[in-house]
This record gives sequence, structure tokens and C-alpha cells, in this order.
Amino acid sequence: MVSFDGSEALNAYVSDSDDPCFNDFISMNSENISKWSFKYGKTAEELYSMWRQRFVLSLKCKGKLENVKTSKHFDKKMWEPISELAAKLHQTKKSFQLSYLDGLLATAKPMDEILREINADSSSSSQPSQASEQQLPSEQEPVSPPEQQRVVHENFNELELEGKLHFIAYKKFTGKSLTAHESGILDSVSSDGSMKGALLYLAAQQLKLNNMSTLDVAIVKSCLSRVVNFVNPNIRDVILATVDNEVKTRLLTMETRPLAKLEPEVEAYMHEIFLVAERDDTDAVLTMIQERKLTCIKNKERASQMYLVLCCLERVVENFGLWSSDEKESEITFYRRAASILDLVFKDTDILLNDGESGSMTSKSEIETNKVLFMAHDTSAAFARKIDLLFKCKESSTKVELASNEWKRSYVSNNAKISQQSKNLRVNASILNNLKRFGIAETMSMDWIGNSGYLYSLLWLPDEEVYVATCLSDELHMPVKNVLLRDMEETMTAFLALKTLLVENARIIKPAIYRISRKRKMNSIASSTVASSSATSLPSTSSTPSTPSAPSTLSAQPLFIDEANPVFIFFSPRSNRYKKQRLIDESSDEEEELD
Repeated sequence: MVSFDGSEALNAYVSDSDDPCFNDFISMNSENISKWSFKYGKTAEELYSMWRQRFVLSLKCKGKLENVKTSKHFDKKMWEPISELAAKLHQTKKSFQLSYLDGLLATAKPMDEILREINADSSSSSQPSQASEQQLPSEQEPVSPPEQQRVVHENFNELELEGKLHFIAYKKFTGKSLTAHESGILDSVSSDGSMKGALLYLAAQQLKLNNMSTLDVAIVKSCLSRVVNFVNPNIRDVILATVDNEVKTRLLTMETRPLAKLEPEVEAYMHEIFLVAERDDTDAVLTMIQERKLTCIKNKERASQMYLVLCCLERVVENFGLWSSDEKESEITFYRRAASILDLVFKDTDILLNDGESGSMTSKSEIETNKVLFMAHDTSAAFARKIDLLFKCKESSTKVELASNEWKRSYVSNNAKISQQSKNLRVNASILNNLKRFGIAETMSMDWIGNSGYLYSLLWLPDEEVYVATCLSDELHMPVKNVLLRDMEETMTAFLALKTLLVENARIIKPAIYRISRKRKMNSIASSTVASSSATSLPSTSSTPSTPSAPSTLSAQPLFIDEANPVFIFFSPRSNRYKKQRLIDESSDEEEELD
């Protein structure tokens, strides 16, 4: 983040305030705002836009985006006096400069007379002097601010390269032509040997294309969000073909979290059930399931993995008669059938399943931030991205988002699948952006197309400052008949892995919420200056990772790495999103929405 007059005061206010408010900062520093801003020569509206951009960027850097909604509207009574004082200061400075120049010219005349006395040829000596007198005012004339600073990117030069690429991408995706300067920025981007630099380079290369496919757009949006998408094989190939050998080696040798297998007893009994199911005898399958459930109940083992798996299998088998033969059910039908299993998986946990196209508030904060920083003239309302299933941590009135999951009906185009994947990755990146303040570095999510889906991990790499998305299982399936019941083994393995991680994250979040709330209450009256080694340590856990190589999601410290270079998650404001024309082919009968 580039420094400017007043940047230290602004960042100190945001850091020290428990509830930073834009109007409060402006009211406290109204006279200083004029002093810090008079050199720009801006109108009241332009000053408001400039300082609101700076304020929101500071919120982003300090991890306080929950306050981004403050003062979204221009307050004429507040900003006109600031603008008037800034104009007076600007005029005073200009008058002082002109007076200073007049003084210089006044002292130049006697010197000229001395030179004429020394020089025998008075005519030859006077002409250069006159030329000097003519040039001096023009050389010292104050330069007015460039006209381009009066449009949306008046703070363009205060953005790092990553922020400039975001602005250029927003401009291109809204159909506006790029300036020669902006095109030159794209041409100048090069990879610096880091994963982050490779992503920015790839985004710049794609933005130079005249005609961009859905895949190209998805690549730009994920790269600008610092997401290495290794879930999609096509995007994975593009990334590997673009990065240098050193980055490629680091990407290919990264360890991923292996899925823990089911308990041996559970796995063995499932295989027995599958053998019976292959004979297409539903009654026999249900008999085996219910008899073993009864045994678990008698032995008070309703909390066991065996009982949970049996309940899920029973629900799947009971749903066999509800499916149509052509798999043309609606999106909500496919979701409801899968959600009925997930309800059982997450029963008696601190995880809330929030469905019904609920909005992701973390994505809304990112969208509002992007609108202020990169589309300042767009004053339309920002809306949260609608999510089919949002996992949240239940804790009194505070529900922290943990993961976003999406469903599509069976028959959709490949472009719709790519767009859904891109959106879900970026929503989860915004969620993980927020979870990093609790020391959480990983989340898991699912994408479904009809009855089939995949589970992926989204992991933050602090050393590389990027997110890496890797597919953990591409064999999730909701069986519709007995002969397919065997697919539930992989599906249940994935569901339990998802449950394990989200429950673990919720366990970290709950006490952290209490600590944050308590700290805010005490900050105004007491603050310790003695560091405590145990103050930020997390309680140890008795659970053991399934393998030593599994990446850890625990950290004793929040994972904000570089306040000067925060992660911006790319979302197009709703007012600038558009619907592509209906595709006329056998693979899709619905409109595709480009996020």
C-alpha cells in the first residue's frame, strides 16, 4: 500500500479502533483532510471518493471488513467545507508560488545590468536574458493534476500491481476499452519466480485477449483472487504451461490432505450390504441395515461411525423410488436428496447447514470492498452471492461461515459447470480470508452436478501467499438404484472427512469469538503492556492426524501475512453482471450467468 499524506493517521485510527467508522475519522480530521488533499485540486465528491477508497483499503489491510458498509453515501454538508478549505489552501499555495516567481524576476533585472557592464556586446547579452525571463515562469508554473485522476481511478497510482490488475479486469469485463497506459501495464507484467507472481502474470496474459472464453474468464478471476485451481484439469494445464520450472516443481510436489478411511468394521459391513444390493433385493438390504442399527442402539452406540453410516445408507435406499429414470429433476431436488444425508452427518455438531439460496456475508464484504476500490462511480447496492448450502459455525448470534457448496441439475453446459466452479472457489477463498484471523488455513467444499460431485480442499500457503485448490475425491455419488449403492463408500468417506475438518475449525472458532468479544469490551478501559507467552496459544487436542503428512490447519497466530498486500477476491458487482445468450444445444436448456 503506497503511502500518502495522512496515511499514518488513517492506518493508526483503523488499527486502534474497535469499530472504525469512515465518518468518524473524517469528522475527527476534517481540517487535516483539507491539508492532506489540497494539492489534488478535487471537488467535494472526488475527495469523498478518494478518501473512502483509502479508508476501505486500510480496513482490508487490517482485517476489519465488517466495517466496510459505513458511510456508503456522499454527505454534502460534511465534504463541501473540506473541499472549500482545500481549494483555499490550493489557491494560497499558488499565489505564494507566483509571488515567489515575481521576486525571482525582480532580482534578475539588476543582475542583467551587471552582465551588460561586463559584456561589451550589450545586444548579444540581453537576448539570452530575455529568453531566460520568458522561460522561467513556464518552468515554475504549478502543474495541475492529470485529468485522468478525476475519474474512478484517482487513486490508481496508490495501488500495487495486483490492485491495478483488478481495476483493469473490472473495466474489461464491463465492456470498456483499456487506455494505452493500462494496456502497457498488462504488457509489463512478468513472473518473479513466486506462485503469486505467476498468477498475476497469467491473469495479465489472459486480459490481453480480445475474445475471452468462459475458461479464460475463470482463469482471470481465480488468478486475481490468488487461487491456484488444480481442481479443473484444463486450468491446471494452463497454469503449469505458464509458470517457470521452479514454480512448477513446487506446485507438483505439494502434499495434499489424504482422506481418512472408514473404520475397518464399518467398511467390512458395508461390503456385505453391497453384495446383497447387487442382487437388487431392497428388502434384504434394509433388513441388514436395520438389524445392525438395532444392535447399535442396544449397545448404546448411536454416536458411533457404524450407526451414522447405517442411517445414511437407509436414507439413500428409501429414496430409490423417488428418482425419475431420465435424471431430469430440478436443481433443488438433487440438493434436497443430498442434504438429507448431510443432515445426518452433521447432526449433534456445532455446524449449521444454511440452505435455500442463502447469501454469503463474507462474499458481500469483498464485493463492497471491490466496488469502492475499483468501481467508485458504481453506487448501486452490493448483494451477497447466493449459495445452495453454506456451512456455518453456530455460536450465539455470531455465525461464522465455514464453507460454500453448490449444486446444478444434471443437464447443464460445460460453461455453466466452469462458472459454478469458479464462483464457488472464490466464495470459499473469501470465507478462508475471514477464517485466517482465527488461525485457520484450510477449508473443504463440494460441487455437485446432478447426482455426482467432487470434494476439494482450499489451503492457504503463508509462504507463497496464495490459495491452492486440490481435488480430494471426484467420485461422490448419490445412488438411485441398488446396483449403484457401492458408490456410497467413497461418498461417506468424503462426507466424514468434510465433517472432521469443519468440526475442527468450529472448535477453534468458538473460544476465539469469546476472546475477541472480551478484548473489545476491555480495550477502552485497560490494556496490558506485558506480553504473555500463553495469551495466544491454542489448547492442545487429543486427536491425531490420520497421517503425519496431512497439512495442519492450526496456528497460534492469525494468518494475515502482509498488510501492505492484502488478498482481493474478485467478484463482479451485481449491477455489472450479465447473462449470456441462451445456448441452443442438447447439453443445456438454461441461461448461464457469468459471475
